[in-house]
Amino acid sequence: MKKTQHLKKDLKATNKEVFTELTENATFVDLKHLKRNDVLICDKQSNYTRLIISGVALRRLYNTKQLTIDLDVIDAYHFVDLENLYNSILFEGELKALTDIYYYDISRKEIEPFLKKYPEFLYQNMQYTTYISFNYRKINLLSVYERIIFILIEISLQYATEKNGEIFLPKFISQKLLASLTNTSISATRKILVELMTQNIIRLTPKPICIYDFTYLLQRSSFHELSK
Repeated sequence: MKKTQHLKKDLKATNKEVFTELTENATFVDLKHLKRNDVLICDKQSNYTRLIISGVALRRLYNTKQLTIDLDVIDAYHFVDLENLYNSILFEGELKALTDIYYYDISRKEIEPFLKKYPEFLYQNMQYTTYISFNYRKINLLSVYERIIFILIEISLQYATEKNGEIFLPKFISQKLLASLTNTSISATRKILVELMTQNIIRLTPKPICIYDFTYLLQRSSFHELSK
């Protein structure tokens, strides 16, 4: 159930350790800013990787028709495009800022010395990207209802806050974003969310989305049962 959460925690710990040491002798100095709702193109031919320092972004990949696939939501201490520096199969996509984000561009030359010192560094980053890609393909085999249940659980485990037994999703999590992350139409997504609301499982308004009964969602997620 918590595999994504654990992978992400380990990944961020490793990336933060690498970044801390990297900054001691780094030549990059400009902390870059991407405003909320702005888009940053990730060039597959670039010799740079981007490290998010703060904020939250939607990671998108381009398919063979150059249409975007909303893959996942990432936050601080995620390297973007690191796999493109060391992989013959290149990924091309973009980042959409869900909040204001701050990031560094870090060159291949600056990253390479840390591959020997931290052998888990590249592995963990590529493992996480592969796992998230697998999740995306996995949920497309589920029913629409199960997809919405799945993404509510995943977002809750990674980004939600809890107060008095209630789980609050971040304000940037909209019905439109839930639909895109599950490859589901907005109307179908809303229909299921309203159904959950009438059962008093969640609250949609006022924002943020609130989950009253997280156990109910877990009991109806075959994916998370299989991942225990």
